[in-house]
Amino acid sequence: MSFMSICLQLLHLTFGRKNKNRASQKARCMIALDTNILVNATRAEYPFHMEARRALSELSSSGGRWTIPWLCAHEFLGVVTDQKFHHPPTPHNMATQFLKNCAAFPSFGFIGEGCG
Repeated sequence: MSFMSICLQLLHLTFGRKNKNRASQKARCMIALDTNILVNATRAEYPFHMEARRALSELSSSGGRWTIPWLCAHEFLGVVTDQKFHHPPTPHNMATQFLKNCAAFPSFGFIGEGCG
């Protein structure tokens, strides 16, 4: 089993199950998406594309808190828009719109390094 499939299964288990303590779990946890999940969700040629899309859809509709670290957002933009990695690369405006769409969810927030 690959690392990617394990990550996707964990996302599915966290937000795909019904649990009586779900409300308290939402208040205590935040899921941070890695670059690999973002790339797989946006590039159809990847073997985990559908699983990543499904996991992202479940996560965004769960109401639970989720985030993309700024470092991962930057890496995502660099990877999917680079011709060295993808033929054809994702247009920059489409990759940026994907991140904007994520940011539109009320339970979403970017995270980065703090001051100091």
